[in-house]
Amino acid sequence: MNNKSISSLGFIVVSCLGLEACASESGQISIGDVTDSSPAITDTEAANIERQHKSLILVWDGARPDAISVANTPNLDSLIKGSWHSDYSGSYSPLAQNLYDADTVSGPNHATIMTGANGEQHGVTSNSNVGSGNFDEYPHYLSRLEDHNANLNTAYLFTWGTDFLIPSYSDYISDSDDAGNVERVIQILNGSLNESGWALGTNPDAVFLFLDDSDHAGHSYGFDANVPEYIEELEELDGQLGDILDALLARPDFDEEAWQIILTSDHGGYHTSHGADTAPEHTIPFLVASRAVKQGRLPLLTSNLDVVPTVLEHMGLEIPAKLTGSIRGNVVVQDSPSLETDLIRYYRFEDNLDDSSNTARAAVVGDESDHDPKVHATGGMFGGYLSISDLGGGRSNSSYLTVGAGDDLNFDAGTAFSLTLWFRSNGEQSGDPLIIGNKDWASGGNPGWLMSANEGADNSFGVNFASSSSDRVDIEDIDYDDSDWWFLATVVHPGELAILYAGNDSGLNWIAYSFPGSISTEGVYPLNIGQDGTGKYEYNLDGDIDDLGLWRRALSHEEVLMIYDRGTGAEVEGLR
Repeated sequence: MNNKSISSLGFIVVSCLGLEACASESGQISIGDVTDSSPAITDTEAANIERQHKSLILVWDGARPDAISVANTPNLDSLIKGSWHSDYSGSYSPLAQNLYDADTVSGPNHATIMTGANGEQHGVTSNSNVGSGNFDEYPHYLSRLEDHNANLNTAYLFTWGTDFLIPSYSDYISDSDDAGNVERVIQILNGSLNESGWALGTNPDAVFLFLDDSDHAGHSYGFDANVPEYIEELEELDGQLGDILDALLARPDFDEEAWQIILTSDHGGYHTSHGADTAPEHTIPFLVASRAVKQGRLPLLTSNLDVVPTVLEHMGLEIPAKLTGSIRGNVVVQDSPSLETDLIRYYRFEDNLDDSSNTARAAVVGDESDHDPKVHATGGMFGGYLSISDLGGGRSNSSYLTVGAGDDLNFDAGTAFSLTLWFRSNGEQSGDPLIIGNKDWASGGNPGWLMSANEGADNSFGVNFASSSSDRVDIEDIDYDDSDWWFLATVVHPGELAILYAGNDSGLNWIAYSFPGSISTEGVYPLNIGQDGTGKYEYNLDGDIDDLGLWRRALSHEEVLMIYDRGTGAEVEGLR
């Protein structure tokens, strides 16, 4: 291995994704064989062939993608939308995931981002055992680049000293604060840095930058889109990203270079902590932008395991077969069908219980209902709405509707489905009542699925899916207040992810979790609104519901955003 001198420590990741290519000793890229399934090379890609491939990787510690969407981040947005530069496109996932075989903390996820190995492979399972990682068998990607071509100029900048325990054999290493390392990266790009290991005017090939002020804000104030201090820090990070992008554009040889920019995170968070096995802590952003990537949404199974394969492919290195990640940027999600497609229930609650979907199956008052829910003509999110009241007394005062138990509502293993609705709580919920569900809620392991109006403490939304006590998924929590109409959605992609969305006019939250293809949500009870499938659960819903739609397919992220419509809402009826 090329063992170079080490200066002060640092963390920045720069990566470039390009065509199938191999690098010569001079760093030039030549195109390899293209399979019959590959798209024709465009003029832009053809012009890219002789460019020098370079990599920039940027990691924002503890950055939740739903919070990023609320924050004012014009620089990141320009990369995502492909508007930063006319020759650059962006492939992005707001639903990417981190490791599932280690704690949702920095140590194991940094090891994965840098090596491409999972927790079992690199052996780092927490922040306390980073130094004992299996980095001989699974080396840092910058080490791989140096081994491939010792003439490449590499830089490793970070703000968490533990990262120094992951050997990179980089030309330049810096351990400093966020602002100091951002300035060093800018100097690296404009040729003005002159420190040990990096001579004045050195031309960079690969840069890795880790920034952690967002994590500090999360721990101090909360990892949440509704926390101003957390949002402010994400906006500051975006400003620093803008300064780095300006330095890239100002490079005299920028037109002859093919930069790949990757931005991701190590983990999310819930309240002021992270480390557990929950959806808020697993859900992270993942962006790859370059001259060669496709513009659009990355596949659902994108994760931070994909950083190293994506960088190595761009830089022309062979990807070791034992790495389980995928190259990202060469495939994007296709457009979705009309909202009319596979809509199996749609209740507008316009002073009636009619079903406006093609199945036309009206909801009815449940058999165990002790008092009738009310349907109003006005006062809802859109015109009328359904009101379900908890009069107290537990099972002796249940109030709910039933949607039925038809075959079209039996979501067996492998069947995708989606739910959207608007909800307003009548104060603090008592217990953990259902908004909708088809299972006996006496146990989360009972077969079926549900959405709850209080899955944690102090009003928080959650969803539960189960075939059995050992084959279940719980996605929680998204906190809410009891004064606004809240948009709610859950989307199930069997074998990939299940997603929970919740938001008001202040912004939309979303969290995702791995969803095994083996889970069947077929319940033995009917699908009910306001109660569990038995109609006898001790806690009854106390709130209002409007514009409830149920699909026998997975809505795309864009479709959900369209119905949410920045908190103002759009009736499914008007979008069909």
